[in-house]
Amino acid sequence: MSSKQLESLAESRRERFLAEFTQSNKYVQIRTRLQEAIFRLAVEKFKRQVGAGKPLTYEMKSKFKAELYIFLQKKLKDCLMRAVGDGQRDTLPSDIVTQFDQLQEAGKAKVAESF
Repeated sequence: MSSKQLESLAESRRERFLAEFTQSNKYVQIRTRLQEAIFRLAVEKFKRQVGAGKPLTYEMKSKFKAELYIFLQKKLKDCLMRAVGDGQRDTLPSDIVTQFDQLQEAGKAKVAESF
């Protein structure tokens, strides 16, 4: 198969998956569970950093939001690394693994450019 055919096949699989996923109840369930988990994580992190019951200034809120965003991005990257790296790589669709590999290479290139 040519690369255009592979891209077309991957795109059609992605569209079918997204259509099925968003029309089923799975999307709502996963989104709700993620929202609850992220909220719990944010509350725990906030209590540890700021302390419960303390009044907040605008600067404290902004700093916490920025730190929380960075923290969540790192957690997301860790989860992706585990999902793609821990023997589950063969069970994932090839286009997802390819995209992950491309993101990894782009990240390595940025690090190399900074030196």
